Amino acid sequence: MSSSDGTVIVCDSGPGISEEDRAFVFDRFWRSASARALPGSGPRLSIVAQVVAELQGTVSVDDDPALGGARFTITLPTLTET
Repeated sequence: MSSSDGTVIVCDSGPGISEEDRAFVFDRFWRSASARALPGSGPRLSIVAQVVAELQGTVSVDDDPALGGARFTITLPTLTET
């Protein structure tokens, strides 16, 4: 995990998230076909997306080149000095 200037990046070394699943990963209760047999309901990423949106920020997911898993990037507006 790293952060700077309103951006937080969280990476993992898990299986990653496929290109076709990325469009749905922040939907409430959505689970990939490979995760449907596992326990849990999957609302966490939708909660993250909702909180970030309420703060006028963005959240995205792609592949982490170093660890091979998923990389989530959260960008929030920063306060400017007046």
